[in-house]
Amino acid sequence: MALNQEVMRSYLQRWEAVNEIEKNEQRDASLTDRWQKMNSLLQMARTLDLSLNADEKGSEPWQPWNRLRALYIEKKKDVPS
Repeated sequence: MALNQEVMRSYLQRWEAVNEIEKNEQRDASLTDRWQKMNSLLQMARTLDLSLNADEKGSEPWQPWNRLRALYIEKKKDVPS
């Protein structure tokens, strides 16, 4: 049992280290990098026909993911097994 706890502790420590590195990278990101990332996300949303309007009536946070899932399921139906 001790081995499993040790393995789990090591696993969590590695992910904490990764999280710390990512935080530092985000903090050190230039304005240009942040702008490019934001533009990439907006372009992806447009490509996937996701609404960019925050004031859309009935819009719930999970609706874009539901549309993505529906698109994925529809595409999967078209692929022969």
